[in-house]
Amino acid sequence: MIVQQPLACICIPNYNNENTIRETLDSIVNQTYKNIIIKIFDNASTDGSMQILSEYESRYSNIYVFQNESNIGGEANFTKCIENMEGEYGAVYHADDIYLPSMVEEEVGFLQAHRECSAVATHASEINSQSQITGERFLPDEFKKLAYIIFDDEVALLKATLKNGNIITCPSVMARTEIYKDKIQHWNGADFKTSADLDVWLRLACFGKFGFLTQPLMNYRLSEASYSYNLARIRT
Repeated sequence: MIVQQPLACICIPNYNNENTIRETLDSIVNQTYKNIIIKIFDNASTDGSMQILSEYESRYSNIYVFQNESNIGGEANFTKCIENMEGEYGAVYHADDIYLPSMVEEEVGFLQAHRECSAVATHASEINSQSQITGERFLPDEFKKLAYIIFDDEVALLKATLKNGNIITCPSVMARTEIYKDKIQHWNGADFKTSADLDVWLRLACFGKFGFLTQPLMNYRLSEASYSYNLARIRT
């Protein structure tokens, strides 16, 4: 008897990522986990992004591209991702990062095995504009000894954040779609500015435990052109 894999919906907000979006999409379509739908929300890009996205949409039956008539801002585009999720599990991956082949499989497998968790994140390596690995994101030594960590609630996650900084790499998080759509609903940039991602993780931890896989399963891009780099720079 063949058991159907739960559907994982990967949403990608995009704005002017013509130099990285191919590498990102290649890393997602080549995942070992196959029951994936990929939805890309272009925020009125002014570069060649849409030409590339249209090419991938025509090549792959599980890729769907949507373009905003005007630029609605980063947080509103992230909210669009949440609103349009489907399936059992959903994630908002970035258009300038690279996802290791087993990442979706590992995340789905963890959430399947740990029904008490609302979401899971993974550790990440760091890459430069040439996609060369330059190191790993900070992870406390006591966490490195474990295969995974489970934060029991938002208080536990907040305490760990106050002690170590935000170890949750934004585009590594996968959550139960029902919780994302019914409970989280939006990315609150108006109130939390560059910490809007941490607000979402803490809210997810209100509706279940929050898992963290200590193996680096993605390459997080830090370059002057990347969303991740500029968000970190503004936050600093």
